[in-house]
Amino acid sequence: MAFICEILEEREVARFLSMLPFDVPEDKRVDVAIAICAINNGFVNGNFDYDAIKGKIYYRRAVYFGGEKLPEQSVYDGLIAMSLDVIDRYNDALFEFIEDKTTFEELMARVS
Repeated sequence: MAFICEILEEREVARFLSMLPFDVPEDKRVDVAIAICAINNGFVNGNFDYDAIKGKIYYRRAVYFGGEKLPEQSVYDGLIAMSLDVIDRYNDALFEFIEDKTTFEELMARVS
């Protein structure tokens, strides 16, 4: 699984991006956009970003460190661990939805 952990000093943010290891086929992109919106609605922190043109899904989580020194290593470790937990929970469910192995309703029940 591809991921990026970066510090955006000018925005005072540390962010972790993780790309799901599959692309959404063109014929499923609208359905997946709706599913991603519904899934994101349940998140308090972090969200899925979806590039409907390329069919790429990313999970993004960030930590604001606002004018203070950069966060300790444990903050990054937690950021990565929480992000990987979300990917682990949603990856297979989204893939099965894309492959028409589950319905929208089944997907929502599985990830709720």
